[in-house]
Amino acid sequence: MLVLSLVMTARIPEAGAGWRVAFVAIHLVGSAGLFVYLRRATVSVRRLIGVAVVLRLLALPMLPTLSDDGYRYLWDGLVAQEAQVSPYDYRPSDPVLAPWQSETVFEAMNSPAYYSVYPPASQAVFRLSTLGYRTVGWEASWWMLKLLLVLTEGVGIVALARRVGATRAAYYAWSPLAVVEIAGQGHTEALVVAGLGAALWAGATRMPWASVGVMVAALAKLYPFALLPMAWRRDGVWGFVASAALAVLLSAPVWSPDAGSHVRESLGLFLGTLDAFAAPYRALKALLYPLVGEAAGRWASGALTAVFASTAGVALLVDDGTRRGMLLSLALVVVGFTLTAATLHPWYWLPLLFLYPLLENRWIWWICATSTLGYIPYVLPGADLLVLTVGWGGAAVLAWKDRPQPAGHGASSASSEAAVVADASTQRASG
Repeated sequence: MLVLSLVMTARIPEAGAGWRVAFVAIHLVGSAGLFVYLRRATVSVRRLIGVAVVLRLLALPMLPTLSDDGYRYLWDGLVAQEAQVSPYDYRPSDPVLAPWQSETVFEAMNSPAYYSVYPPASQAVFRLSTLGYRTVGWEASWWMLKLLLVLTEGVGIVALARRVGATRAAYYAWSPLAVVEIAGQGHTEALVVAGLGAALWAGATRMPWASVGVMVAALAKLYPFALLPMAWRRDGVWGFVASAALAVLLSAPVWSPDAGSHVRESLGLFLGTLDAFAAPYRALKALLYPLVGEAAGRWASGALTAVFASTAGVALLVDDGTRRGMLLSLALVVVGFTLTAATLHPWYWLPLLFLYPLLENRWIWWICATSTLGYIPYVLPGADLLVLTVGWGGAAVLAWKDRPQPAGHGASSASSEAAVVADASTQRASG
């Protein structure tokens, strides 16, 4: 019922602010209810997978209503498939692509004057989903895209359940945010979730799953490149070879000599113009504005990028080759990226939500649950400050309450639970 309510209220902004507010309210209620329920429930693996599948099937019929990114996904796949050009070579509005500019996916997409910024792993999924575009139409291609992403996400869910048990894996697998943003809106964070799941699988077999998984995640969202040293440490030379081969395989079909410069040009759209739900970036930009004026966005983004790079360096240092070292490395990179990003749409939080069952810091659940508040300023611009205060303010309060306690005062619940996660056999038994 909850998912159906989310599907029904997920309307385009032009439908009116009431629909968007109703969607966010239902999402908040659903997230709170799930949190309370799972604190007391025991979930079997069969039930975990069964409920996760049903929830995603209910969300699959959704069109790109909360985000119009889906149209761009299909456009990239279509021009690669039919025009046989790299999505990085031409802007969608370029006259060279005029034969395809009468398509619905072109007319409905955002930013047709910008080159594609989606990395090669995402492009592979886009192209695969449009193989039957001329036969079945854009709607069926859209559903195929989402089905592919849901199947990919399933790899991450299974790996997570193996690591922490079915009950704790349900925090991600049954979360309204994950269901709506992947099965409903088709976002490629599914590839990151699968990649992180493969990293958690490291050591279970002799296959270099950590290296392969991290490379898939990196070729979907880029920042997981910071996790490759961690993966190669565990998989050795075969991990390096496998990940390099995968990178070549996925990149070759969309390779373009101008890809780097074109992507950098398009990324300029995000600097100083889009700052959805990104409180640290917004605050730093405001502080810098009196000093550098309109360049404040670029300065703030550059500073936060440097902070992330430093965090990634720390992640490399703390990885001692153990399971605990892997968890610390994953947490530092994912949390570090999320807190320093210049734009934080709701789906950007999914990799962090995926780590919640491993870390169990309450601030993570809170800010992921409230991330859909970021949809409201698009229809009610005056609500921007309130949205940031509720989302980030609440997360800050919970982070303070759950902070590690000094010696002699007892460890925090999050710290003790994270330590338990390190014992994989115990977790599998409890699941």
